[in-house]
Amino acid sequence: HPALHWSVHRHRSIQIALEFFAQFEEETTLGLPTLPFMGKEPTNLNALAPIQTGFIQFVAMPLWSALNTAAGNDLLRPLLDNISENRKKWQQLCDGEPLEEQAPFKVPVFAETRGNGFASGFRRSFMG
Repeated sequence: HPALHWSVHRHRSIQIALEFFAQFEEETTLGLPTLPFMGKEPTNLNALAPIQTGFIQFVAMPLWSALNTAAGNDLLRPLLDNISENRKKWQQLCDGEPLEEQAPFKVPVFAETRGNGFASGFRRSFMG
């Protein structure tokens, strides 16, 4: 989801954080070991921001960069740019900067050049 439009990515991030938080609470209740990042209040974007920034930097960007290399011709560059923009948004939250909800979003060339069905489905999925 880090390659999705900011509004969709943010929503998905909160949904995942809610699931992690529920698991954290259940594990705590059962006396099981927990992972600290799962115990963050999911609706507090400032608390979620460092986790998301790290996830994008150390997991998502390397994965998508490898996929871009495998795809060849820098085919997935627009998605890498989207991921980078989303990371910048999370970093702004980390730094306490005001956040603009508008974000640039790039549609990959392969989604624009195929038939209308694929392109419109791609836009709905990625842009919300």
